[in-house]
Amino acid sequence: MATTTTIPPPWEQKLQQAQEVNGQHIFIYRGGRAPRHVTHVIIDKSIKIIPFRTFCCCEDLRYVKMHNGIEGIGKEAFINCISLRGIDVTNVRVVGEMAFSRCCNLMALDNSERLEKIGVQAFLDCSSLGHVNLPSVRVIEASGFAGCTNMMYATLGRHIEAIEISAFYYCTSLRRLRFELGDNDISIAIDAFDCCRQLTSIELVGKIHQSISSLGLEEWQDDMNREIDRINHLLPNIHDSLKTAELSQWVDTVRSKIECYKLMENTSLLELALWKATKLDNMVKGGSVWERQTCRMGCGAAVVIPNVLAFIKSTDL
Repeated sequence: MATTTTIPPPWEQKLQQAQEVNGQHIFIYRGGRAPRHVTHVIIDKSIKIIPFRTFCCCEDLRYVKMHNGIEGIGKEAFINCISLRGIDVTNVRVVGEMAFSRCCNLMALDNSERLEKIGVQAFLDCSSLGHVNLPSVRVIEASGFAGCTNMMYATLGRHIEAIEISAFYYCTSLRRLRFELGDNDISIAIDAFDCCRQLTSIELVGKIHQSISSLGLEEWQDDMNREIDRINHLLPNIHDSLKTAELSQWVDTVRSKIECYKLMENTSLLELALWKATKLDNMVKGGSVWERQTCRMGCGAAVVIPNVLAFIKSTDL
């Protein structure tokens, strides 16, 4: 009597290829769609980008070991992985659209310092995510962290360029935003922080404080420090629907004020240097070369005269 061979379904064939380590079934991911019933995964070093919906709805997935060569996580790659608690994203630069959407037990993004782009709804409704540290991020797209109701603080670095529509919408526990003003203008959508009722503290870090302390007049320094602190007196006393607009306006004001004071200081230095330089011709004719050089160094003319006057002549001003 002939015997028949039962061919297991594709997901079971993949599980049969898994390894067992310390009693745990470890699935080695080398491409394609992962079986839905995996619990522990190691990403093979041949994988550089985790593709579209790779681990979609793997509701038992609890552990994923990445490697340093992974540069991107594709659209919906881990959507609805409701048991996933943490993931190491070392060297990952882009998290795609809805990549971790509704991973409701995801508590931490480890080693997220190189992330540059957070896609649309990338972490939508990740209600256990407590904080994010994104010093290299440039863009947080629409609803990137919307509904992260347990997030208490977020850190953004000097590269940030855009915080798009509803980026942090309904992050009801968000209390503190820490970020650095870089050289780029920051575009903040009008509702980026809507329904962030607890947002009351903005911490501005980085070179801005060095710039303030280097201002020549103490009253300028005091004015800048008052402006920086103003937002923390304002946020606790306004409706959450107004917080984004106030934050955006405050960022623009801080940037424009420090630039204005720097310009005023540089203009004053230029005027002083030029004024002192004109006095050189009125020095005693018998003055030594050393005396004239010392005067020029003291007033800055050694730098100003050859550069600024040459510019003025070249522009026929």
